[in-house]
Amino acid sequence: MRYTLLLLIIFSACTANAQKFEKNETDKFTNAKRLTTSNVRLKTGMLAFLTTYTEDEFTFYYITLFGSVPEARVIGTDERVIFLLDNDSTVTGYSTGIQSYDIGMGTHGKMYRHQYKLQESDIKLLAEHDIKSIRKYGGDIYADVDIPEKNQGDIKKLAKMVLQELSK
Repeated sequence: MRYTLLLLIIFSACTANAQKFEKNETDKFTNAKRLTTSNVRLKTGMLAFLTTYTEDEFTFYYITLFGSVPEARVIGTDERVIFLLDNDSTVTGYSTGIQSYDIGMGTHGKMYRHQYKLQESDIKLLAEHDIKSIRKYGGDIYADVDIPEKNQGDIKKLAKMVLQELSK
């Protein structure tokens, strides 16, 4: 019994950060395909996931950042997020619209959930390189968030997974 419990704990720990698709579905009316990856923790207080929508020959790519780091702010339609990659190149995502935040209870405080549009070339770069840092704009200011080394490759894994699924 003890060994079974120990194996279960080890297995749970190994699979807890496994990347997978939370949604992989096709709309029965439009035949549009939607892929949404699982969340990855970029830093304590900041998570992310990727989403794609494919309809006819068009595919749209999005990254959603959510959490409380950096400080939650309202972002406008022209706001951006910049990802600094391990080769010092950058990928820029643009807000999908005006987006706000929720005021939470307890230790969570203000929580944002902001979605940014990416290009296919951006997803390909994210699939090849780790993210070292993120610059997130909100209003007339920005905040830089350095990603801990152990988490820098997590978006790369998600982007590879998305590209592999779309190539099927």
